[in-house]
Amino acid sequence: KADAGLITLERQPVPFGELVQEAFEDAQILAQPHHVKVTLDDCADATLTGDRHRLRQLLLILVDNAVKYNRPGGEIHISLREQDGTAELRITNDGCGLTPDSQRLLVANRDDNDVSVINTTNGLTEARIPTGKAPFGVTVAPGGHYAFAAAAQSNEVTLLDLQGMQATSTIAAGAMPYATVYDPLRQRLFITNQSDSTVTVFDLAEEQELTRVAVGDYPQGIAIAVRARRVYVANGFSNSITVLDADSLQVVGEIKTGNGSRALGDFLLE
Repeated sequence: KADAGLITLERQPVPFGELVQEAFEDAQILAQPHHVKVTLDDCADATLTGDRHRLRQLLLILVDNAVKYNRPGGEIHISLREQDGTAELRITNDGCGLTPDSQRLLVANRDDNDVSVINTTNGLTEARIPTGKAPFGVTVAPGGHYAFAAAAQSNEVTLLDLQGMQATSTIAAGAMPYATVYDPLRQRLFITNQSDSTVTVFDLAEEQELTRVAVGDYPQGIAIAVRARRVYVANGFSNSITVLDADSLQVVGEIKTGNGSRALGDFLLE
């Protein structure tokens, strides 16, 4: 709107450090219902030339997005640094499900053996990244730099580099992997294996499989409650949810469901 001349911008010295401090306080209020921790790492006494009101609006949008596109129990880091007359503002989170700009959607194309990266702003496909055979579930890792695609017919998970828009490696899974979920606290990937009724647990930091846990019959959907340290697995043929301890990797419970339980939604709050 400013470029089109629809609004008038004032140009005056603005104590940007004060605005960042205010944005930090706003973020704390917005984050509280989601149990998200907000940290102000640095706040330089920087002054910018601009429109104070519009800069205030911009900061509010940024911290609101950092909260909105985060995971329950996640973190937000805000920093304002100044060096050689240049101010650098960073607002980062560890949310999952969307890329950092919140404008990319990943879609598994089962019959084409690839994943489409779609720009949700203009609806255009930015890239199609080859995967293993018959990809199903796609999980975006915190930070949005990479993702995981479970390839059911090649018994593996493809690691996708979302910056280079390419597949970088594969992770061996069980028979017919369907979906994945990422544990950011321990950097572990949980993979449901439909045909052998197990969940593969892979340590991404050590790049090795930790174990395969027996669950119900034909597991598909999977979700994690990070703060509660529980992983929930939907078993389609045994009509149940298997509950795993995310730390010990042991089965700690079972929940009976209706017929054909397949998918699980995200936790709204923890």
